[in-house]
Amino acid sequence: MDDENFVKKSYLDVLGRDVDSNSLTSLTSQLKEKIISHDDLIDILKKSDELRASFPPLNRNWLSSIDWTKSQWNERLTESEFFQEKNLESGEIYYSLIINELESKLGNIFQRKNFLDMKILEIGCGTGQVLEKMSKIFGQVIGVDISIDRVRTSNELNKNSFNCQIYENNGIDLSIFSNDLFDFCYIVESFRWIPSKKIVSTFIQEVSRVLKKNCLFKFQVRGKKDDKLLDDKWQSVRFSSEEIFVLAQNNNFEVIDTNGENTENYWITLQLN
Repeated sequence: MDDENFVKKSYLDVLGRDVDSNSLTSLTSQLKEKIISHDDLIDILKKSDELRASFPPLNRNWLSSIDWTKSQWNERLTESEFFQEKNLESGEIYYSLIINELESKLGNIFQRKNFLDMKILEIGCGTGQVLEKMSKIFGQVIGVDISIDRVRTSNELNKNSFNCQIYENNGIDLSIFSNDLFDFCYIVESFRWIPSKKIVSTFIQEVSRVLKKNCLFKFQVRGKKDDKLLDDKWQSVRFSSEEIFVLAQNNNFEVIDTNGENTENYWITLQLN
């Protein structure tokens, strides 16, 4: 069975409906390019909100840790207008910050790489403002987000970018991706709002798995400082430079650049050994 027909059959078997044209094109392409396997596709469909919505809701006490995390995160997204405003206003800022650093300060690492040959990953892509700009210079751009609403918004924004795919993620790991897949990975904002150091640590571990050797991972957390957050209900975690270096070392990374330690925007760039 060819890849296109496998996608069609998978949608019928798992979701009980015909696949839409955009998903058919995107998923068939990803199967052909071996971004995902047949088993990966089935797993993605089984974890989708659409499948879960077809079953009666469970008692909250029965929810798995992943479901509960998604529920909490979506509640936060619903409560706050910050994320929508931040994505709309800062897409260009974050894009410029990342690209300028890649081309200047970290240019020696990328000097043998053609951006068009690179496959990159954004974790917590939100409404896709940064992804949309990244897709214009990188060969393949993939984003994941815990919110299905933001995945749909991001897919709509990037519907004409055939080198850009966005997936709903479980908010815990990157299990939908195989090892040694990406040439660069980055996160903007998302780590700053996660209320658990364990989840941040798990994502760093997962990035070390899906990233290719000697490639970079750039992300942003809240640095250590005495002042309390103005909005304590977020209960976001903070990291010291010592904690970052330990996390890097434990996951086979080397810290090659930091900026903004002890501030709300503590940027770290790691290189996988």
